[in-house]
Amino acid sequence: MEIEPGEHPARWWIPGREDHSVVGRYIVADDGAATIELNEDLQPPAPHLTQDGDEEFEFPLIGPQEYEILHGQAGHMALTAYRIDVTSATMQLGAAVRRERLRPLIVVEAYEFLGIDELVCMQARFEPRMASSMAWSKVDRSWGGSSEAGHAVTVTTTTMPEQSFELEIGSVTVDQFARVREMSKSSEAISILKALAFTLTLPEPRSLLDVANEWIRPLCLFLNLIDARPVRIMKFHFKSPTVLWPDENNPSNADIPPQQMWTTVRMRVGASKAYNPDKRKVSFVPLEELVWDSALPAWFSWFNSGAAEAQLMTLLLDPQYAWLESQFITAAQLVEGLHRKSYPAPEADIQKNQEFINRIVAALQGESFTSKDRNKVKSALKYRYEPSLEGRIVQLDAVSGHPLDRATRGRVKPLATAIAKLRNAFAHSSEARKVEELRPVQVARAALLLLGFSFLLTRAGLTDETACRYVEQSQFGSTWLWLVTNHSEFLLEDNA
Repeated sequence: MEIEPGEHPARWWIPGREDHSVVGRYIVADDGAATIELNEDLQPPAPHLTQDGDEEFEFPLIGPQEYEILHGQAGHMALTAYRIDVTSATMQLGAAVRRERLRPLIVVEAYEFLGIDELVCMQARFEPRMASSMAWSKVDRSWGGSSEAGHAVTVTTTTMPEQSFELEIGSVTVDQFARVREMSKSSEAISILKALAFTLTLPEPRSLLDVANEWIRPLCLFLNLIDARPVRIMKFHFKSPTVLWPDENNPSNADIPPQQMWTTVRMRVGASKAYNPDKRKVSFVPLEELVWDSALPAWFSWFNSGAAEAQLMTLLLDPQYAWLESQFITAAQLVEGLHRKSYPAPEADIQKNQEFINRIVAALQGESFTSKDRNKVKSALKYRYEPSLEGRIVQLDAVSGHPLDRATRGRVKPLATAIAKLRNAFAHSSEARKVEELRPVQVARAALLLLGFSFLLTRAGLTDETACRYVEQSQFGSTWLWLVTNHSEFLLEDNA
């Protein structure tokens, strides 16, 4: 049971203040994202007198903390919105009324209103909007069974066997499902949408927000990597012991106890424009070749330390993030972060460096150095033990199937030195202005992306050689490889 996409009249109020509900709308986009519009202020301003004796209204500051949770009613559906951001607020001229537009992190569409402690989950089902897994295929109208009118009534299609495995958070099942769409009433064909679904079963109830952060977020970022483009939520449902529904056929029968059913959740991460899933064949790993029961556990075990780098990966895959120089700097941050998280400095090196800093600072105590000068010295020496960007590139290349070493025919060290020098130039604005040629920046960015994504796929359980091969065979990776193989001389000449 869920509300269809569109704009729906609704009333909204702060829990415990039902006597001050306001009229507004509940807007569900085609991609599942939810927005709340209020025609009045949920927290009306208090009037006070000015020095001239006139009455005026003072509006309180608004922010997400003021709308931690809201309840709403749209038709027969009870809505519970959680963690709400106020995206805009406008004053209506001639009246002390403010109209607000809100974006909640989570909206639960249920039979009853829920409190924060009732937003718990025992089972969740997640269907991603994933380009490489979604494919429309036209079939004969009678395929899969038909009614008397000739319309398809059941469709069963499976091209990938169901897989189940255990994660730390719970047990997961991956399966492929199908939806039917009629081309037109006069058409003799229907379309079947094949897509993936992930079902999580928890050993005990968990907060819905925890499930979103610990399961949905890393899973979306994993699918971003596999699909080589940002993945969005198509549908998200959950079952909970605190969210019960009456019998669908006898809703007023009190003798039939309410039961757990799939309940719809709208999540902010689902906001994106729909796109044609078959236009670009750019996925890094073919889904039918992915071994889910080894790939997902490997990814989840690494994700706790690599969440920031996974977010950088998503940014680099976003087609709207198109500035070449920004992509280069971000790709360098990605490679540095991947190396830092995968090869942390030994505690002995950190301790030895701290002792060195203490000796330097102590030697400066008797000199004419202020405390500000000494702090600058401490800051400059704090990460002295860390390897350079050049060293990080060479080491990551060695454990990622040698993509750069092969592309440059054994010249990975000069290439790494040139990339580090170019990044240094961009770190200082005066030197960045001297970088007039774009080709060296293109090659450096391509080399970092080729290396970073090859290494990331190894975090998804693939062998070094397999990860490197998948990246190089993809549309993105083959472009990066072509640039590094055929144009690295532009970068190496600049470094000569």
